[in-house]
Amino acid sequence: MKLKLVRITKIICFCMVAVLMVGGLTDLLKPKWLENRWVSAKTNKSFYELQDNSAEVVFFGASIISAAMDPFQLYEEQGISSYNLGVMSQPMIGTYYWFKEALKTQNMKLAVIEIKSAGRSSEKAEEKARKSYDYMKWGKNKIQYALDYKDFHKEADGTDEEVDLWSYLFPLSLYHTRWSELSYDDYDFFLGKNSNTKGFSVLSTQFKNSTSFDAEKEAKGKYDGFEVKSNDKETPNPINEEYALKLIKEAKQQGVELLFVRTPDTTWHEDQHNYIQELADKNNIKFLDLNLKSNMDKMQFDYSEDAADTVHVNILGAKKITKFVGQYIADNYKLTDYRKTDNSIKKDFESQKSNYQAALNEGKLSLITNFDEYLKAINTDKYSVIITSGSNVRNITFTDSQKKTLISMGADEALFTDSTYGNNVICVLDGDNSKNKVKKQLEDNSKVTTLGGTLTCGTDYDITANSKGGTMRLNNSKYTGLISWG
Repeated sequence: MKLKLVRITKIICFCMVAVLMVGGLTDLLKPKWLENRWVSAKTNKSFYELQDNSAEVVFFGASIISAAMDPFQLYEEQGISSYNLGVMSQPMIGTYYWFKEALKTQNMKLAVIEIKSAGRSSEKAEEKARKSYDYMKWGKNKIQYALDYKDFHKEADGTDEEVDLWSYLFPLSLYHTRWSELSYDDYDFFLGKNSNTKGFSVLSTQFKNSTSFDAEKEAKGKYDGFEVKSNDKETPNPINEEYALKLIKEAKQQGVELLFVRTPDTTWHEDQHNYIQELADKNNIKFLDLNLKSNMDKMQFDYSEDAADTVHVNILGAKKITKFVGQYIADNYKLTDYRKTDNSIKKDFESQKSNYQAALNEGKLSLITNFDEYLKAINTDKYSVIITSGSNVRNITFTDSQKKTLISMGADEALFTDSTYGNNVICVLDGDNSKNKVKKQLEDNSKVTTLGGTLTCGTDYDITANSKGGTMRLNNSKYTGLISWG
């Protein structure tokens, strides 16, 4: 009997270790969906690290809400504790199940739903929906999400294509081949790196600089929003509508108030607005459409400056939207002002503020397109600056003002010496570190200049400049093709 018990114990331990190993491998190999400006995986993962019942307001929807609502600004201006659960390409079914998931740990008073997906006549590709699914914790909601999505995708897209249910329930079967693709971000995320902005995505491009921008449309006011002039309504995808109604029903049962929001979006039109307005009115839900001219005017929203592209806003637009929506929320819903007394939520916001501000400052820095302004902005001990130029880059010229600024930052005057053949240049200005380094080779463009080391912030670097241009490695991330612009 004792021997049998030992065997059973060993089997149980083996199974537990196997499950942990498979779980760990799955987490490592899953795509992190960190695609440059988006932090979707970190958004989901960080949500689970929130203190229970610490977010009275939660924002749900796709990337458009992730880029539009800033929980830190909302706290600073209104004292509201919130979290932005917007995730890239989230379908309506994803919004519904994340709403149910949030109810497990957060006693929400208000759920703000970016409602665009409910007004779609079609649905996004299946692979995009995984960005919303993959980082939900294993449990009843995730299993039901997978089971429902199998039918949802087929009906919403009007396709006969079958969803591989096994890949949802056992993701390692889909991602096991990613070994060769693993990068620094994969390991960094796996080891616990989370969101510094409570889910807010810091976008730092401007619509006016994109290929989608049409100056003629801008001049004619085509980006100023619209007025409701008819009763025409969009015919939505019935599956999207079904899950919107399920969410409304669930919210009523749980005593959570809803607010529908539509962020500025050049693809949104009056027919869709009318459908959502009717849906909201029938269910006694407030609907705030920021595409209406009246709301655009109140926000002083300038699409060319405040949008990142045709459907997302940048940090300038997010600041205006958060202020406008925040005031609307404060005026229409009874919420706690956590700034007024000492409490754990206030301490949490204050403790994370410096990391949030660093992320915001980085976004603001990226908005600068004037080189002189950029040099002034980075001329501080907060930044380490690397300048590199391969010798194929000819005729790089700096104004006297730019040279003066660079020299004041620690660059050697020899950096600006002209050369017939071009120069292999590496210049590392490491904040307040007195060991600033300048390496330069003149005349012979066949030579290679290299420099490596560790910055005071702990980042390892390795830089090569040669006749073909240059390459740079920061920690495990390699950057190549530093050719035309140095």
